[in-house]
Amino acid sequence: MCRKKQHIKYMKHFTAGNDIINHMDNLLPETSRKKWTAVFVAFIVLFTAVCLGYMNLNYDSLARYPFRDENSRELIKKYLNDEEIAYIIEYSIPPNMFVAYIDSPGFNIYHAAEYKKLSEQQWQKTPAMIVRMVEETLPYMDVDTLMTYLIDGNYSFDDVDAYISSGDYMQNSELVMFAGETDVFLDAAHTVSTRRPVLKTVDPEKIASKDGKRIQLTETAANSLYNLCTDISRGLESSRACAGLVISDGYISFDDQAERYEDAVVSFGDNARFYEPMPGHSEHQLGLAVDFGISGIMDESFEKTRQAQWLESNAWKYGYLQTWNVSDEPVTGIKGQNWHYRYVGLTLAETIHGMGITFAEYITRYN
Repeated sequence: MCRKKQHIKYMKHFTAGNDIINHMDNLLPETSRKKWTAVFVAFIVLFTAVCLGYMNLNYDSLARYPFRDENSRELIKKYLNDEEIAYIIEYSIPPNMFVAYIDSPGFNIYHAAEYKKLSEQQWQKTPAMIVRMVEETLPYMDVDTLMTYLIDGNYSFDDVDAYISSGDYMQNSELVMFAGETDVFLDAAHTVSTRRPVLKTVDPEKIASKDGKRIQLTETAANSLYNLCTDISRGLESSRACAGLVISDGYISFDDQAERYEDAVVSFGDNARFYEPMPGHSEHQLGLAVDFGISGIMDESFEKTRQAQWLESNAWKYGYLQTWNVSDEPVTGIKGQNWHYRYVGLTLAETIHGMGITFAEYITRYN
């Protein structure tokens, strides 16, 4: 009976103190307490490690991702890091926005919307090409601007890429937005990069060329030139094709213009641009310009001929204007050339002629 009461006394003491472990410490020898404490801690550490390992082994980083296509999920886990996965989960970005591009070099999940948008216009391009197009241009322009440049008949991506990556002869020059329009204005600050328009070979039976060279223009410019040739022959009562007019230059490619410009640099140094436009900045590259002459006269004296005088009075009726005038040199930066005519379109040519101003003056006032 006394032993039972003593036991109850001990239990009440333990309960009141709410510290059984401490009282057991008092009952166990020092060496035993340290041993069992070490065993207990080791067990806890081991148990925790096993649990964490099991959790990591079975952890699904896409557990909160609402789209369940297994193939897409495997690709996402393979190519995206934890931060990128968190991003697509937070904004619920569906796999069809980016999975087609995910294994392409340079892929950036944060540009998925741009890839998708561009691919709708450039549907014939591969996913890898879409990624390249976006990544190479995005530091310089948004995807809407790129798409405008790439509208059919405007620029190829190679033209845009050349403008960006290779640099232009004139730093900070602007890539003209709608290069296929007939009213495009080019000077040192405006370029069409390496663009090549759709061209038509001018019929040598309707107008001859200097030294029999092949002359090319856009179809609209060529057809209007034929009409001009028919009427100048009639107006000057000449039996010769185009009243004896000869074309020395029509379309000039970027590469050919580069050679001409480099030759001008050798001859004129820093003043080369005044005598020869930089490649990408010449109206000839538009496929809209022609340099006229007559046999044996291909220089400033051309303006004294009957043909030149007829052109000055009538070329506008066919959409052609002199666009490199002496009076416009401060604007165009190009030496005046009285033999140089440029097709600007029938309506605009009539408007400019009626205003009694030059093409450069018109652009300066209204653009």
